[in-house]
Amino acid sequence: ELIVTRHGRVLQLTLNRPAARNALNNALLLQIAEQLEAAAADAEIAVCVVYGNERCFAAGADLNEMAEKDLPATLNDIRPQLW
Repeated sequence: ELIVTRHGRVLQLTLNRPAARNALNNALLLQIAEQLEAAAADAEIAVCVVYGNERCFAAGADLNEMAEKDLPATLNDIRPQLW
């Protein structure tokens, strides 16, 4: 779901959920958080750039996943990694 490419000191993170218009689900948010955390600890990375695949950047939150849980549970899943 997340394509990670390194170009010298640039870390490129590409959202790749075309069927869902790159909607952000818990799994994708956790992958992004892990990559940003690793990049912050790597002195060789100067910048991270987040892209969408060729179709779009992101539709926003994955409402299908949110409908399966209540919102507080979804936020509790991802909040520690994002902050």
